[in-house]
Amino acid sequence: MLEEPRRNRDASILLVEDDESQSALIERSLKLAEFDVESCKTVKEALRMVEQKEYAVAVVDLNLGTESGLEFVRSLSEKGCKTRIILHSVETSFVFAKEGINLGVFAYVEKSANAEHLVDFCHRAAAAFFRLNLEAADEEIAFQLRLLDAVEQGIVATDLVGRIIYWNRYSSQFTGISQDAAIGHPVTDFIVMPRSESKLFLSQMKEGETWQVDCQISKRSQQSALTPIRMVATGIRDRRGVLNGIVLSYHDLTLILKKEASLSLRAKLLLANAELAQSAVETVDRDSFLRETLRKIHEVLGLSSGRVVLRNPVSRHLECIENICTNEIECATPIQMLELDEKEVHSPANGFLIPLFENGELIGRIEGEFASTRVSGVEKRDFLQSVEALIAGVLLRNWVLAEKRRSDTLVSEQQDQLAHVQRTATLGHMAAALAHELNQPLGSISN
Repeated sequence: MLEEPRRNRDASILLVEDDESQSALIERSLKLAEFDVESCKTVKEALRMVEQKEYAVAVVDLNLGTESGLEFVRSLSEKGCKTRIILHSVETSFVFAKEGINLGVFAYVEKSANAEHLVDFCHRAAAAFFRLNLEAADEEIAFQLRLLDAVEQGIVATDLVGRIIYWNRYSSQFTGISQDAAIGHPVTDFIVMPRSESKLFLSQMKEGETWQVDCQISKRSQQSALTPIRMVATGIRDRRGVLNGIVLSYHDLTLILKKEASLSLRAKLLLANAELAQSAVETVDRDSFLRETLRKIHEVLGLSSGRVVLRNPVSRHLECIENICTNEIECATPIQMLELDEKEVHSPANGFLIPLFENGELIGRIEGEFASTRVSGVEKRDFLQSVEALIAGVLLRNWVLAEKRRSDTLVSEQQDQLAHVQRTATLGHMAAALAHELNQPLGSISN
């Protein structure tokens, strides 16, 4: 069985001819030249076919019965159609030729010429059509590449085996690796992804799925360091839906990870404040709450050393009721009360000091030094200020409760004294009445 000659489907020709014998002859000659030919007889039918399909060349008869082929040419010209038009006429007409040139007709061929002459012009017209489309495609591709270069995001295209075929401007600026240095190399030379993810990569692309993963990209300026990125991969398919490449888009995760870490820290600080507030509501022991506060600061912000110092109400000496320290020498330093103004807070270089006031009297302090400087100063300040407010509330409540207990004790003592006086007075009244009653019969007997 002979193999059917391959025909270029893009080089299709529309033949507009009302003479059936002439149409059959031209169609046969064009098909022998391996053109894909479709024919019609009227301008209306030809316009309908052009709307449904793009033709490379249109061979149009000037005299279509009561119609003129120039009407079809005018309609295509108004629509801006790229189809190259060859006017086909019985005889040469200067008027028609001039009007056809003004309308952008590619060629004017007499029907008296042999078929090879028309086929030759069809080849030229088809070449002009493809050249025009190629130029338009080049301009479109250049425009799209400019758009990709203008995007502030990394875009990399690879073939099916992972070799880079496109590397946009952002990628060059971000990594310090030029397009010439990247194109042709395996994408794994620059982008490092988890092994488990890389195994699923191509299979998901072949299934037409979008693939997203957090991975890392190398930079020329940082040979040993890798920058975290979030990458999305999508398959590139041709008109028939066949996968022929992969496009990868990515963006830098460094700032995002820092923000996420900051958000997690803020959430942690809020949770610590909530726990301290709950502890402040539930606790009745001032010293226990101050110890819990120091432990919470150590847990959330991290301390290399820290302590709670309070004045003993009996001995009036300062005593450390809680100590967190990794340096034994520092632990042994004598405790000294600092002279602080009520509104003044001294902040050491990498530490803090929270003065403790009770009824306006400075009774002690919570002090400490942070183990690291990873926490921002604003976050430390906000957290410590909120802790200071909680402690002030607890100390105030503790003082109020202490005053209430003292008042209750004093009132109870006064009530006991009043009851004793009342009992003594009642006894005196009873003694006087008894003496009176006894004095009467004794007086009568005496008389």
